[in-house]
Amino acid sequence: SEQRGRARTAAMGLAKGVHLKCAHTDGRGAICYAPNGRHILTCGEDTFVKIFESDNVDAEPRTIEHHDAPVTTLAIDGKGSKFVTGTDAHVVNVLNYPSGDSPRLLTRMQSAVRHVALDPKGKLVAVGADDGAIRMMMLSASQFVTLKGHTDSILCVCFDPKGEYLVSSSADGTVRIWDIRDDATTVKTIPVCGRILPGSAQSLSLAWHPEGDSLAVPKGAGVALYDRGTWELSTTLKGGHTRDVTAAAFSPNGRYLATAGLDKEVFVWDVSESDSLDRHRGDGTPCGICWSPTANALAFLDDAGTLAIWSHPVPAHYQSPVGDSQAAAAAPGRATAAPPPAAGA
Repeated sequence: SEQRGRARTAAMGLAKGVHLKCAHTDGRGAICYAPNGRHILTCGEDTFVKIFESDNVDAEPRTIEHHDAPVTTLAIDGKGSKFVTGTDAHVVNVLNYPSGDSPRLLTRMQSAVRHVALDPKGKLVAVGADDGAIRMMMLSASQFVTLKGHTDSILCVCFDPKGEYLVSSSADGTVRIWDIRDDATTVKTIPVCGRILPGSAQSLSLAWHPEGDSLAVPKGAGVALYDRGTWELSTTLKGGHTRDVTAAAFSPNGRYLATAGLDKEVFVWDVSESDSLDRHRGDGTPCGICWSPTANALAFLDDAGTLAIWSHPVPAHYQSPVGDSQAAAAAPGRATAAPPPAAGA
């Protein structure tokens, strides 16, 4: 039965170092770590934002109940003082972290909010909505500029670590790179796939290398890495997922990349060797994935509302996923010959 299958997956995950916790009701949500690594923030269809202790997710989380519609997205600033949420009711709010109090309306879109992002300085907010609109504004003000180009729902927006570019993905099947140093203009459009239908679990979540030197873009059953500036394809990580990749996330030092896919699997890759190091298969499709900023750990949230914490996704005999990113780029880790079997396979 489905219940026995979930129990078996949970048992296999635990043996692998993956701890599962029911966080939200069924439906898609979002997840991020606080900058200090102490908390994991999640949101979901049940209208709640929850703040978990990263080293004890079984402890009762702080539950933020200010929203009156499903919370589709959230992001926290680099200082760990504010976080931003977006909802199906078109609303973007700013709240204090970690209390979750004093919610302030930042903007109201003309359609459901699909993704929000904060720039590295925590001053700019980008908002992507179902109608294809992208707004960019100061966190401290409500005036905004609109970035026009996509022809379908925005799936992801992501600021360059150097603060010069914004990237966006859309259900129109493209990724756009915007130069935001002056008037925001598109400098590159990358075709990724055909049109993504409403309700699809494909989120085309993009990821910048922590140094901003490359951009990871889900493309088919792999991830394409593009060089900054030229926007030329440098390499593709593939041979692991059996269905389309939906999300990518670089480790804090950029040495490793985590990917999630429609095959319900999460892979960890050694970027310099283009090899997969480990994998985990769950019962739900991941809708968000992120690395701990301070430890060898991955967190992901699936469309069943389950929070998963994967301890030590990078094997002990490899170099740490945290630490100096420039040193990581100069000193490749060891590589494995082939993907290991999936948990529960």
